[in-house]
Amino acid sequence: MASTYSNLKIQLMATGENSGTWGNVTNDNLGIAIEQAITGSVDVTVSSDTTLSLTDTNAAQNARALRLNIGGSGGFNLTVPSIQKLYLVNNGSLGAVVVKNASGSTVTVPTAKTMWVYSTGTGVVDAVTHLSSLTLGSALPIASGGTGSTSTTYANLQTNVTGTLPIANGGTGSTSTTFANLQSNVSGTLPIANGGTGSTSTTYANLQTNVAGVLPVANGGTGSSSAAFSGANITSLNASNISSGTLAVGRGGTGITAAGTAGNVLTSDGSVFVSQAISAGGDYIMTAYTSPATWTKPAGLKAIKVTVIGAGGNGGNTPQPAYTSGGGNGGGGGGAIRYLDAPAVPGPISVTVGTAPSKTSSFGPLVSATGGTNGATAGPAPIEATAAGGTGSGGTINVSGGTGFGRAGNGADIYDTGFSGAGAFAFGGFSIRGPFNGAPLVNGTAGQLYGGGGTGSAKGGTAGSATGGAGGAGIVIVEEFY
Repeated sequence: MASTYSNLKIQLMATGENSGTWGNVTNDNLGIAIEQAITGSVDVTVSSDTTLSLTDTNAAQNARALRLNIGGSGGFNLTVPSIQKLYLVNNGSLGAVVVKNASGSTVTVPTAKTMWVYSTGTGVVDAVTHLSSLTLGSALPIASGGTGSTSTTYANLQTNVTGTLPIANGGTGSTSTTFANLQSNVSGTLPIANGGTGSTSTTYANLQTNVAGVLPVANGGTGSSSAAFSGANITSLNASNISSGTLAVGRGGTGITAAGTAGNVLTSDGSVFVSQAISAGGDYIMTAYTSPATWTKPAGLKAIKVTVIGAGGNGGNTPQPAYTSGGGNGGGGGGAIRYLDAPAVPGPISVTVGTAPSKTSSFGPLVSATGGTNGATAGPAPIEATAAGGTGSGGTINVSGGTGFGRAGNGADIYDTGFSGAGAFAFGGFSIRGPFNGAPLVNGTAGQLYGGGGTGSAKGGTAGSATGGAGGAGIVIVEEFY
């Protein structure tokens, strides 16, 4: 079995190993490895980040030595092995050196200082943090918290000091204990800067009669030699003291001297106030779209109201042979109304107006309404035919168009009176289809604008076909508010 090695790289021989040479190994362990760990000192140059490591040998290794004598430029990290070990670090380099393991806490050794540090294997810490007593060979400097003196007796300022203690050092700058009485012992003029008046007189100038020149505002004057002075020097103003002139807008005034006509209001154009009559309100513009277009958002817009109505459904056709028959009536177009504040309205917006075959009217993606259903085509048998109205969506108000009513188909019993669906919001009323038994070919009536359903066609035993009335076209109405 081969030798193993301890953390300090002491060679640990296996049983029966190194027969005849084990004494040499033991001598190296004791005389090199252990002695180096206890008392050894090595020189280590630290001019960049430096790492000391241990390998499996009991020969001399820098990382095993007790004392690390640092040289070089310093200012870098010195990484020691991550084992438990004491180091005496003498930093003779030109900068501080940070002693550390691969990770964990560190200790910084200042230049020209020696410190005990301990590697825990997970960080480096101070080896000594407390001394029960300490004797110094010289005075502890003031910079290090001492007095800079080895004497325990200090001067008594009252009895042991001779000479004059300057004012800058807390003294009076005088050796006398009697100071001048400013009222009786001082002659000459005490300057204002020293708390005096700068005058030897106890009577001061009368500001009304004895002062020449301009007294600044900072000294309680007006900064002017004239009784009428610029408002630029005014920082605080009592309005009751103003008798004439104009107070500028920038000074909190209106910039005008007259109130204007009774009932007027003050309005601003951004720089001045003007007295003018009250406006009746903002502008209003309504545009009705009966064909596709693009709506562009105007400047100054505040809100819009959009009304959309889908196209009406067509009346039913009558394609049957020569017998009495009739088509159903079309449904009315749906509708929607929506109010939108200007910030919520993008631009431009496509306007679509419903006509056959696509009956949907819309204002972009914001609001739309579908068209009414077409009336039923006449067939061989009579039916109760209804055509649903279109529906609105996206609006504040959404409604459906009117339903188209009336029977459709073949039979001598069809004598009823039907009607087409009305468009939403009563745009485009319904149309009445009268009895058609025995009548000749009769085409349906077109739906009324906007969105009204067309009536169904009819014939009374006459050969040929008849066409239902076309549904009324849709519409989009945009009302703009400013």
